[in-house]
Amino acid sequence: MTSVFVPGTRLYTVGGYCTGIDKVLKSVECYDTRTGRWVMDLEDLPWRARWIAAVAVPQYMTSENAEA
Repeated sequence: MTSVFVPGTRLYTVGGYCTGIDKVLKSVECYDTRTGRWVMDLEDLPWRARWIAAVAVPQYMTSENAEA
């Protein structure tokens, strides 16, 4: 199971499990719905995370990922 959350115009997916390679993931991926492109400069989590939950907290969102 992976966690997906949407702060503003960006959709993030964090961790999860890939059955194709039988591996728990530590990746953080982001799709920007405004530009229609994947954001490529995100760092991985420091650990692998299979059962993870995430939320978007408005006061910690930056202007680049928040809706105007």
